[in-house]
Amino acid sequence: RYIGVTGVQTCALPICFIRMNTKTADCLWISRNKSSDVDFKIKSYTDFANLIPDSFTFNEHLGLLYGKDKNDLLMAVTYFKRALEIAPKDVNALRGLSRAYTLLSDYETAAFYFKRIADGDAGKLALLGSLRSLYGQAGDRANEEEVAKRMEELQQEHD
Repeated sequence: RYIGVTGVQTCALPICFIRMNTKTADCLWISRNKSSDVDFKIKSYTDFANLIPDSFTFNEHLGLLYGKDKNDLLMAVTYFKRALEIAPKDVNALRGLSRAYTLLSDYETAAFYFKRIADGDAGKLALLGSLRSLYGQAGDRANEEEVAKRMEELQQEHD
């Protein structure tokens, strides 16, 4: 039995859960790549995120859809934050938040999320470059130079 989605034949990603009251498995299907209907994807992911609120995947994909496809940065921030609550160190959610806040011209908050990425293990050098660029766009030369020095130190550590 399919819940909440029409056009199941175009769907690619199965998500299953057990309904506690019936002890039966219901499979939920959502279109990830095959459907080009962004509104359909958003409705589907929203339905499933409401059914499974602790799903990182649904919340992160909603952040991407709202940010990239709908250019609704405030909704993107909402869903990236939800994803980050579920997986506090996830680089994709942190990157989504930093980019959304940059586009919203909230450079201080964007820098906060870039720093969280840079302080982690994944992609430090590239992300420090993004942070340096962000400070440059904001006209903050002191922090831009500080990040450039940090990048040089990391480069020397890896050479």
